[in-house]
Amino acid sequence: MLIKIGEFECTEFWDGDRLVMERKMRRFPTEANLSIDFTSGVRFFFKYDKIVTHPDAIFEGVLPLKIKEEVILSDWVDTIIIPSAKREAFEAIIPYELESRTFFLDNDCLRKYLRKCKVSR
Repeated sequence: MLIKIGEFECTEFWDGDRLVMERKMRRFPTEANLSIDFTSGVRFFFKYDKIVTHPDAIFEGVLPLKIKEEVILSDWVDTIIIPSAKREAFEAIIPYELESRTFFLDNDCLRKYLRKCKVSR
C-alpha cells in the first residue's frame, strides 16, 4: 500500500471529493453534481513537520511526500474531518484516542471552500 500525502490546497482538496462522487454515481460527475448533489469524503490532516519523520516516508515524484506500508492514525494524524451526514455511520467506530481529533462538518462548509477555489476539470 502507498499513502499519498498532498499539500492542503484546492487541487488536492478537490481530487478526493471528485473520486467519492465518481464512485457514488458510477460515472464522471458534472459541475452540478459537484455542487448541488455534492458528497464529501473523509479527510485526514497531518502536520507536515511531523509526518516527514515517519520511518517509511519517501520523497519522489511530484507529491511532497509518500508513505510506504502504513500510517497508524493514532500516532500521526492531527485532525479528521467527516461529513455530518455520515456521523451516525462513523461515530460508533472512531477509536477513543482519535475522538478529540475528529470533527463533523456540514457539506455546505466544504462547498463554499470548493467554490472559492474555482477548480475546473
